[in-house]
Amino acid sequence: MYMTGNRKRKWTNHEIELLCKYYGIIPVSDLAVILNRSINSIHYKAHQLGLKSTYPKGRLPKFIKQLQSKVFHNTNKT
Repeated sequence: MYMTGNRKRKWTNHEIELLCKYYGIIPVSDLAVILNRSINSIHYKAHQLGLKSTYPKGRLPKFIKQLQSKVFHNTNKT
């Protein structure tokens, strides 16, 4: 019998630290890319840790949105 792609990778301390630091600040879709995890995995772990978004969905302060665009724009340059 072959296993399907449902293997669960254990969260590292570093990943948990990043999740705690940036959950609710960086969009979950971006965190999923950074941590190489699914969006569901990000939400589930955040729930386990009792993390809540500081800002309502889509209502990030303008300065954070500007910072995000600079950070993610610069990481794509080679």
